[in-house]
Formats: sequence, structure tokens, C-alpha cells
Amino acid sequence: MTTTKGTGPDAKVHLTEEGSKLLALHKIKLPADAPISDRMANLVSDLAEGKLDKESSRTLGALRMQDFLKH
Repeated sequence: MTTTKGTGPDAKVHLTEEGSKLLALHKIKLPADAPISDRMANLVSDLAEGKLDKESSRTLGALRMQDFLKH
């Protein structure tokens, strides 16, 4: 769902094609290979496992609200 590119302090987590499709199922549009934060990586991991912890639920809710406000 995610991959790390780079090494050491320059390493960044990127979304894979599968991760992008998983987020799209939850109405979150992020392109594959987009760099993402640790919090987003945690959300993608939790969605893939089918369970959300409290932080991931808040992140998902905030992203949905952000998308809603754009329209």
C-alpha cells in the first residue's frame, strides 16, 4: 500500500497504486506515488487491515470534511 523512497533523513513514504485505489474506495483522491505523511501511511495501513484506530478514524474524518468543503 505504501513504499519508502530514499534513505536516512531523506526517506519519504509514497503511496502505491494499490494504496491509491484503497483510498479512492473511501472517497479520498491521492495519486499513486504521491509522498504522504506518517499519519496518512498509518491510515492506509489500517484501511488495508480493515480496522481503524482512533487516530486513523480522525484522519479519515478530517480528509472527508476537507473534501466536502472543497465542493
